[in-house]
Amino acid sequence: MAGLLADERKRGILAVLLIALAIVFFVLYAFANRTETHSFNAGHSPPHTVRVTQGKQYEISTPDGVPGLVKRGLDPSAVTCTYQTPGGTSAPLSVSSLGSSTRATHAVATFTAPMTGEIQVQCQPLIRGTFVDDADDGAADPAGLFMLLGTISLGLGVPLGLSWAYARSTRLRGFRVDDASADVGGPSDS
Repeated sequence: MAGLLADERKRGILAVLLIALAIVFFVLYAFANRTETHSFNAGHSPPHTVRVTQGKQYEISTPDGVPGLVKRGLDPSAVTCTYQTPGGTSAPLSVSSLGSSTRATHAVATFTAPMTGEIQVQCQPLIRGTFVDDADDGAADPAGLFMLLGTISLGLGVPLGLSWAYARSTRLRGFRVDDASADVGGPSDS
C-alpha cells in the first residue's frame, strides 16, 4: 500500500475512484432511504402491523421522537397505547415512557409484547405515526450502511486527492515534497 500511495499517478487514480465510489454509495443511500419504513426515514408511514414475541421488549418510536413531542407542547410521559390483532378487538398496551430526558433520537416509550404474532400498535399523541423499529419483522437498514460506506470512501478519497494535488503542484514548481534538500519556499536561486 505504501508503494501505491508513493506513486503520484496511482494516488490520483485511487483518490478519484474513492470519491466516485462515495458518490455511488450516496446515490444508493438516497434510493434505499425511500424504500425503508423506519421512524428515522423521512416521510414514511409505519407498517400496518408488526410481528412481536411475547415477553420481549420493544421500542415505540415516532419521527420526531421526544424533542418533537415537547416542541408541540405534549408530555412525553403521557404516551398511551393500544394494540389490536388483525380482525381482533383493541386492548390497552402497557408502556413505559422514556421520559423527556432520554437521549434516544426517535424512541419515546417501550413495551413488553403481550402475545406472539402480528399486532397493530396505536399510540396517542403520536400523530406522525407509531413505529416499532425493532419489531421481529422489522426491515434491515441498508440505507444506513450505504451512508457509512459513502462517508468512509469520501473521508479517504478527499485527503488522498488533496495529497495528490499538493504533490503534483510541488512537482510542477520544480521540487519534490520528499526531497530532503528542498527549501519550503521553493528551489534555491543560488
